[in-house]
Amino acid sequence: MRGEGDIERPSEFNYEYDMDENGALFFLGSHGKRKLFNNPHGNAMVQAFASSVGAGQIEDFVGRTLTNCRTHNEPYSYFGVDLGKDRGLIPYVYTIRNRNSTTHCLMNWQFEASHDKVNWVALDQRVHMTGRADEDAYLEREQKMLKQKGAITSWAIDKDIYREIGFEGFRYFRVL
Repeated sequence: MRGEGDIERPSEFNYEYDMDENGALFFLGSHGKRKLFNNPHGNAMVQAFASSVGAGQIEDFVGRTLTNCRTHNEPYSYFGVDLGKDRGLIPYVYTIRNRNSTTHCLMNWQFEASHDKVNWVALDQRVHMTGRADEDAYLEREQKMLKQKGAITSWAIDKDIYREIGFEGFRYFRVL
C-alpha cells in the first residue's frame, strides 16, 4: 500500500490466515498497529459505500464484528471501500465474512477494483449456486461452508491479472 500521511506504510501485507492482523484494513483501523483496532470507516481512515443497505450499517462492511450487514435484494448490489486519496493497493488475497445468519448468504460474487470509482476491473469471481445440478453438487462442500453463520473465507487473486491490466494500485474495491 502506498500513500502519504503520518502512518509509515509497509510495502506488503502478508496473509497468514483468515482474520489475521496483517491486512490493509486492520493496518488502517489500528493506525499502523500502534493502537487497538477500531473500525477504519468509523475513524475516517477509509470510506465504506454501498448500492443500498438492507440491514446493518455501512461501516460494518470494513469492520471485524459479526453483524447482520447486507444490501437490499436487488440485481448488481454491492458493498465497497474507498482507501482514500493517495492510497493504492494491489491485493493478492481478500477475505469475506458471512453475516450473522444462515439465510440470504453471499454465494455468487465478483471482487472488483477501480482507480476512479467509474471503471471497474474484475479481480476475482466466485459462483457457488449455478442452478445446474451437476455443478452445484460438485461445489456442495464449499456451499455448506459459505452458508454457516459468520463463515470466514479468504480467496486468492490470480497475480497474472495484474500483468494484463498493468496497474500500480487501486483506490476503490467492491464486492458485487
